[in-house]
Amino acid sequence: MVNERKLHRDVSSFLMGEQVVSVGIVVIHVEFGKGKILPVAAGVGVIAAVDGVENICGFDGGVADTIAIGAGVVTKSRVQHQIYKKEAQKQGLTPVMICAITDSKIYFLDWNGNVRSGTGPTRILLEFDRKSATVDVNQTCVHTDITISEGGVTVTSGVMFGLLSANKSMNGKMVNQLDKSVRLR
Repeated sequence: MVNERKLHRDVSSFLMGEQVVSVGIVVIHVEFGKGKILPVAAGVGVIAAVDGVENICGFDGGVADTIAIGAGVVTKSRVQHQIYKKEAQKQGLTPVMICAITDSKIYFLDWNGNVRSGTGPTRILLEFDRKSATVDVNQTCVHTDITISEGGVTVTSGVMFGLLSANKSMNGKMVNQLDKSVRLR
């Protein structure tokens, strides 16, 4: 288990004395904007392939366009995920991060480890303004989905609160602070 007090001190020290209200260890997924280059490129490739199949089979119609749109969206998502994953691995990053909340900011900091143990932080990976970012918290009895968006960057995370889940107390305090961000707006 991660020691909440030590992590809190380490994060406060790293953020140069900025008052940290809450910290947590989360696994995140990040989206940067809504790019269209990958789906278009994938779609064009699929149109060519489906047109070739239509010509061979003697079909006549707009099936290629319909299939291309769907394939483009699916391909974009998969390719984007692989690009982020490879870039993160090159930089020694994992999707497990520290979420640190101050009075004015929500930070995602690097964490070298897993949800049960590790070291960090050494750098700020993402920073959101607490008042202008859109925060969405959806809670069930053992799972909470968190979505934070600002300026075309969206971070999503699922936090588990089941019997064997790590860092329940610490992450519960963090979720409560994020929930307060929703009510600040």
